[in-house]
Amino acid sequence: MEHHLRKATKTAHFYSLGNISNDITDLWICCHGYGQNAEDFLKDFECIQAEERLIISPEGLSRFYWGGFHGPIASSWMTSKDRLIEIEDYCNWLDQLYSEIVPQLSPNLRITLAGFSQGTATVMRWVHARQPKIQRIL
Repeated sequence: MEHHLRKATKTAHFYSLGNISNDITDLWICCHGYGQNAEDFLKDFECIQAEERLIISPEGLSRFYWGGFHGPIASSWMTSKDRLIEIEDYCNWLDQLYSEIVPQLSPNLRITLAGFSQGTATVMRWVHARQPKIQRIL
């Protein structure tokens, strides 16, 4: 018989381009696809880096070796097993990230969410479930 222990603590990771400060007026939250990691995914956004912009890339909570034990570390936002629980977990993770970062930025903040592949579904589920204050989704 399967059981669930709710609210187990896990350390989550995110990477950023730019500094968290009150001078930031443009925040991008960018969610990677299946089998990627946040650090590498963030490199794709270096071309839009600007002084007033903070770009953050949260990482999916499930890490694994891509291609066996000697492959690169990759991550995933969810699998089909315990799907609804994993969605709840990553929504909680994105809520926590949002509520910690946004208050440190300018009151005139514009927020863009970007998702790729599995990150697109992640962003859309989070927006639908939690309705964070955002201006744009890509």
